[in-house]
Amino acid sequence: MRGLRVLVVDDDDMVLRATSRVLTRAGFDVVSTADPRTARILLAQAAVETEGERYAVVVSDLDMPYWPGDMLCLDARGKTPFILLSGSTAVFDRARACGARAAFLKPVDTKTLVASVRDAARSSQERAK
Repeated sequence: MRGLRVLVVDDDDMVLRATSRVLTRAGFDVVSTADPRTARILLAQAAVETEGERYAVVVSDLDMPYWPGDMLCLDARGKTPFILLSGSTAVFDRARACGARAAFLKPVDTKTLVASVRDAARSSQERAK
């Protein structure tokens, strides 16, 4: 899983930095942004990139200003697996509705998050073959 790109999106800077640090230590190439509008641009740009430049997984907060995580997930139209995080139990229903790969309540156990990202990245790679 080394070197696979993961996009992390969270408007809470502390959560963004902590999540990015955990995934970087796990060997992922992490790109992060606090602004979901920037995430939409990054995802659109990655959609036209070669396979190695695309995101293997997106880890996103659910409730953010301007564009919520479940709408980012719908924008991706199943091309990139999403893992949604939230402090609200609504994350489970909204994740199911948008087709997210997984959903977790914050704070997320780091081992569980890393395992979920690895699993989603693995399935993404297999689908691409």
